[in-house]
Amino acid sequence: MQVRNIPEIPIMILGIYCGMAKPNNVEGFLRPLVTEINHILVQGILINDTLLDIRLRTFIADTPARAFIKGVKSFNSIHGCIKCKIIGTYIHAKKKTVFVGTAEDRTDEEFRRGEYTQHQTCYTPLLDVDELDIIKDIIVADSLHILYLGLTKTLLKAYIFGTMSPFQKWLPREERAISKLLVGVQYPSEIHRKARALYYIKFWKGSELASFLHHCAIPLLKNRISDRAYNHLKLFFLAVTFLSSAIFEQYWEYAGQLLHQFVSEFSEIYSSNYLTSNVHNLLHILPDVQRFGPLTSISSYPFENKLQFIKNLVRTGHRSLNQVVCRVTELRELEAADKRIKDTTIYPSIKNKNNEVIFFVKANFVLRKGNRNGWFFTHDNQIVRYSKASEISGKFCIEGHPMLTKQPSFTNPTNSEIIYCYMANAEDISDSIIMVDLDNIKGKLACITLDMGKTLNFSPLLHTFTA
Repeated sequence: MQVRNIPEIPIMILGIYCGMAKPNNVEGFLRPLVTEINHILVQGILINDTLLDIRLRTFIADTPARAFIKGVKSFNSIHGCIKCKIIGTYIHAKKKTVFVGTAEDRTDEEFRRGEYTQHQTCYTPLLDVDELDIIKDIIVADSLHILYLGLTKTLLKAYIFGTMSPFQKWLPREERAISKLLVGVQYPSEIHRKARALYYIKFWKGSELASFLHHCAIPLLKNRISDRAYNHLKLFFLAVTFLSSAIFEQYWEYAGQLLHQFVSEFSEIYSSNYLTSNVHNLLHILPDVQRFGPLTSISSYPFENKLQFIKNLVRTGHRSLNQVVCRVTELRELEAADKRIKDTTIYPSIKNKNNEVIFFVKANFVLRKGNRNGWFFTHDNQIVRYSKASEISGKFCIEGHPMLTKQPSFTNPTNSEIIYCYMANAEDISDSIIMVDLDNIKGKLACITLDMGKTLNFSPLLHTFTA
């Protein structure tokens, strides 16, 4: 469980299931949780000697888990969509189900009355959770599994291996050339995973795919896939960018339109045989974001990280549950203490290292010399390369070299300036230095170059941007 309003509180473990296989009885699996949730909703919860009033926000799970906890058909069933009444088509030759078009939304009232006889498989204890809308409060807008490990990876593998007709796979020399460019990409230090070669695409993590989509896909894939496929990808890129940050809230409706266009054109550019549940669920992302906030706030990333941490606590197969419980109990206080130590860090701050002045703007936002960590965007729409920072009478000021000219990365289907994506030439960096007030910094930019530093491709690090 994650407390949304107090992000510094670590993810809390409410229960751990242990068995020879995944649970197959939803009643036994969820009933203790439902009982505890209802108790907490009434009584509140005590955290750090403070009684907090708790309200259930949403359930976040991957696709198979959603079907299990709701007691409904699997995602690959023709009645498998948990958000709408669409009836899919099973393709025997491909052994998969596709969903063409749209359908009427499901409702909480109809679900509780058991009207979805071909969709519901059993009674779920979640129906007994107070204040829960069984349709709207169980989301599909999980960026990790649907957008990155799902669509981004599917499209990238299609370009590499030609898995989606009618496009041919890249030639070995093309794949090697693109991989060489990828390996040479230097992401900002806030991105912890370095780009890997396409040879390892099967092993790419969700964060690697997210970094590729947000920072590499647009400059790297231009002229390397067909114009139709590239323009189609831009619809997806724009929509995901809009929905990933609250600073673009005014464009969320437009993002929903872009996703509808992306899905409707998917079968035209590729084939209707590829309209799987992941593609169909794009149509249901906007309502989830409008109800709960940007994609980053309803992602399963932190829960997957916690799950991996729990798995690493197990050293042998003997009494694995006992091992986990003992280690979690021992580490609980250490984890809380570690959080308290981190919270004492004061931002902004300056650190001098050798001949360099490193400026820590805020948590997970640092400016240093060079292309990797040196670029930021101002509220007056300037791109500036950081040189150094200073503090005078408690006021911070940044010195940097402005970019004299810049142009949008693309203008179709809309101008990319709207999401702070630009192109510029390195020779257009001004030799003169300007002074920038701290309050004028809007956010940090990732700078990607694919031609030995001549052309600079800028994209926003969304978590650093302010409205």
